Amino acid sequence: MHRGGLRVWAKQSGGDQVRLLARSGVYPGLRRAAQLLLRFVMGYLLARAETFSGCAPFGVGFAAAGGMGTTSFFGFAGVLCGYAGMPDLSDGLRYAAVAILVFAAGFVFQDVGAAHGPMFMPLVTAAAGGFVGVVFVAADGFPLAGVLLYVSEVALMTGAAYFFRTVLGPAPADGAAEHPPLGVRRLVSLLILVSCLFLSLSRLVLFGGLSPARCAAMLLVLLLSRRGGVGAGSASGLSVGLALDLSAGTPFYAAAYGLVGLIAGVFQGAGKPVCAGLGVLVTAIAAQWVQEESMRLFAVCEAVAAAAAFLLIPDDALPFLHAGAPRRAAAAEEGRLRDAVRQRLRGAAASFRSLYEALTGYFAQTGHNNDEDIATVFDRTTDRVCRKCVLAAVCWDEESLATFHALSDTAAAMLARGALEPSDFPSYFSARCLNFARFVGVGNEELTALMYRRQFKAKLRENRVQLCRQYAELAQVLQWMAEEVTTAPVYDGEAEKRLARYLRSAGVEGRVTVSVGAARRTRVEIVGENLSALSENRRETAQALSTLLSVPLGPLEQERGVFGERVVLMELEPLTVVVGTAARQKEGQTVSGDSGAHFKTDDGTLYLLLSDGMGSGQAASADSKQAVRLLERFLRAGIPPESALDTLNSALVLRGEQRIGFVTVDLVALNLLSGEVAFYKYGAAPSYLKCGRKITRVVNGALPAGLSAGGSVPALDVTRLRVGPGAVLLLASDGVADPEADEWLRRLLAGCGDDSPRALAGQVLEAGARERGRADDMTVMVLRVERRRGKR
Repeated sequence: MHRGGLRVWAKQSGGDQVRLLARSGVYPGLRRAAQLLLRFVMGYLLARAETFSGCAPFGVGFAAAGGMGTTSFFGFAGVLCGYAGMPDLSDGLRYAAVAILVFAAGFVFQDVGAAHGPMFMPLVTAAAGGFVGVVFVAADGFPLAGVLLYVSEVALMTGAAYFFRTVLGPAPADGAAEHPPLGVRRLVSLLILVSCLFLSLSRLVLFGGLSPARCAAMLLVLLLSRRGGVGAGSASGLSVGLALDLSAGTPFYAAAYGLVGLIAGVFQGAGKPVCAGLGVLVTAIAAQWVQEESMRLFAVCEAVAAAAAFLLIPDDALPFLHAGAPRRAAAAEEGRLRDAVRQRLRGAAASFRSLYEALTGYFAQTGHNNDEDIATVFDRTTDRVCRKCVLAAVCWDEESLATFHALSDTAAAMLARGALEPSDFPSYFSARCLNFARFVGVGNEELTALMYRRQFKAKLRENRVQLCRQYAELAQVLQWMAEEVTTAPVYDGEAEKRLARYLRSAGVEGRVTVSVGAARRTRVEIVGENLSALSENRRETAQALSTLLSVPLGPLEQERGVFGERVVLMELEPLTVVVGTAARQKEGQTVSGDSGAHFKTDDGTLYLLLSDGMGSGQAASADSKQAVRLLERFLRAGIPPESALDTLNSALVLRGEQRIGFVTVDLVALNLLSGEVAFYKYGAAPSYLKCGRKITRVVNGALPAGLSAGGSVPALDVTRLRVGPGAVLLLASDGVADPEADEWLRRLLAGCGDDSPRALAGQVLEAGARERGRADDMTVMVLRVERRRGKR
């Protein structure tokens, strides 16, 4: 450009500068260079993305997904550079060989029509990975653990090729919207690609443990929760969390990020500060189960950094994440969408189940060795003491049988006492040994080392069991979500029209939805910009809408969401309850180690929850409160009680290495629509149910939550019954009554009559104090079932 042209260009405005650069070809060139560099960097990072078991199959999938062309060649070059830089050169060469075969096959068959199908390159990847991998497995003699790892690696290569190709495939046609909404398959594939990049970048840390990749992962979860609600938030949290867990070898991030996505999605309409604060709070709570203090600190710091970035990003900065106003699709289209989502959730559940089974089999194969055998004590002692002794030939060649019997006879006494003593050895051995005192001392040292090895290996096996259980529990939650998708609500179009006409006549404009869920409970939702007229007369509004629908509706609930104000009314249940509590701490303590709560969810289920921490005082109170708080959040989010309790139990077992602490859990779930009641118990005291003159005692056979037995996990104790109006249910902590001498409690419950639940709870508490004293914390919760008054 000549000097005059430069002066003209310098005088242009910012928009003119952009147009001149684009016209001159500068920006297209820079954009093309940036694309090539991005493909190279992505290929390099995906090749270096390794799981904690050492597998790095994602670069192969990226090489298969790019197609042919200059951009794809740069991505392939990045993959080769990434594999060339692996610490283990043999592994790098193996993966590079598979990538070269896949890329060459794509080049050879690029003009074949079938090669452009969605499954061609994934199948080629599976064939190439299987062909190369079987050579290495055969060289090791086809061990079971190696075969499982080989099958998993080929499956990951194939899946990566399929999903990466979905993301890197043809762009939308010209003339489409500038930021078209992503389809479900493409969005899931993009999420998987991003998760694999996080897997690679998570090894980059600052200040000894702060990971920018984890900050970005948390930011992504918050953004998707804000835009897509519970589904997008939970899915993104589980996906990126699993990727980070595969890198770190810990089951923390999938649970923590999945919970952040779930909670932030539930509160997506409450504003960005609330979502950001909940993300930090949930991460801080989840971090309490982590054993390493530094890991807890960095997890919270990363959440704070992600929350700050989330607050700074405008809502319209990422249009492709915009969910749009929720609209009810046509019945056929909605059914197809539900079927597709259900199948994908079931597939994800099956994948997690397969991963659980593969890891369980792998750990079972690798968990056995001989260094825990008692014989190693004498083997290592003789290596240290007898090897250079002048009588070594006599003891271990000429008199080897006598020496063997002397040591074998000593083993039983040594194990029973936990130490070696000179008197444990026969006289002919002790008299002949020139270094007998040193032999006994070294033997005690090796015995102590053996005990430490056994303890360490037992804890390691227990942690591996919990790691595997986390994936099994994720599979259960995903399977439950798949079943929930099938229970589509039924919309009542005629009722919606009647309500819309009524609202317009009252001067209220809003979108009305009337639906009946799987529990046959009517739900009314009104969304609009100004619904203050409804909230000012809540009782009159509920009565008027109930009359229009011929359905009794409960109190009006109003909140401000993304799409304006929202009003929700739920059909009243035929049953209602009255709850009363009474509590008293242990004598000499200022706080009680018991905690309780009761609440109702949208599906008409009333939950009654009582937890008793180990011991008493502040520590027990903190444990029980945290257990109640976490369970309440799970249950309010719609997680089934079994899954919520299993997750809490596994978390407490994992925390057991940090400090010994377990809790009892007594959970009652009462369906106010049907009268069905379920008792869930982990080590809790007996509960009592009075129906008419009959008193049923619900006992517990499970260990407390967080208390493992030999690496196993205590099974949940569940009892299911049915109740009606007039039934009285009583929960009590173990400090109230002796399970073997509770006749006084039964007599008190049988003669309660019309006493209020609060009065009955106080009477039981006072009687328990007289019977057993105040040697433990005491809590009583009483619930009485009543028929709802008024017309239904």
